[in-house]
Amino acid sequence: MAQVTLPSFLQSISGRVGNVCFRTYASGKTGLYLCDPPKRKTPLTNAETRARELFKERAQHVNKIMKDNPYLTRKQAWTIAKQLPS
Repeated sequence: MAQVTLPSFLQSISGRVGNVCFRTYASGKTGLYLCDPPKRKTPLTNAETRARELFKERAQHVNKIMKDNPYLTRKQAWTIAKQLPS
């Protein structure tokens, strides 16, 4: 097992970052391990499904806008994409 010395502000890190979990043991050592992604307990509602579809469509529009107008910022492209009909 690899030994890592953490900076002082991370001496007691615990929790999850993506699929990487941190745990600080009673001995003071910190363990790092891969964990499964969190699982959804309930299925998506119709509104959630529609919101995800709308976001996906707008993200595609943003990419097209950015490609056609390289001088725009991503924020400006999102503003334009939000004005498109849903």
